[in-house]
Amino acid sequence: MTYQITLLRMMGIGLLTLGLLGATQVLAQSASTPDQALLYQRAVSLLDKAQQKLEGNFTAEAKALAKEANSLFSTLQNELSQELMQRKLSPAEMKQEAINKKLATDYYAQGDELMQSAQQKEALSRDLEKQGKEEASVQQLTEAKREYDLAHQMYVKSQIYNLRNQEIAFKFIKK
Repeated sequence: MTYQITLLRMMGIGLLTLGLLGATQVLAQSASTPDQALLYQRAVSLLDKAQQKLEGNFTAEAKALAKEANSLFSTLQNELSQELMQRKLSPAEMKQEAINKKLATDYYAQGDELMQSAQQKEALSRDLEKQGKEEASVQQLTEAKREYDLAHQMYVKSQIYNLRNQEIAFKFIKK
């Protein structure tokens, strides 16, 4: 009887040890890795640079940097989807996320309005050119180009605010 109890205890200890090893492996898989922390830091750095470029009227460079940051955040999304689903945002993070969403939506709408206006001015420019009113045509075309450029800036600004929400969502990686 004592032999059976000792055997049961050893089996229990063995199962407990296996269970603990399995739990640590699961925890190790769900924790972010140093590589993921580097991806996060790189994405945030690219986002900051994109915002600086946009403020300096370098829209194309800002767009490229934002696109690269988006790619890094997408990689993190694929690798850490379970952690993201389990993560709860703090009230301050939720508030900032709502502000960013509103700003992104507003800037995108402004971009759409500018794009429509630019298309109308471009069409008007063609009509004026057909009527032989070169000076007025060039003026409308110049205004259309300016509005196209502003529309692209608004779209990139919208993208940056959307990516700022990704920054908030993945903030747990750097901890």
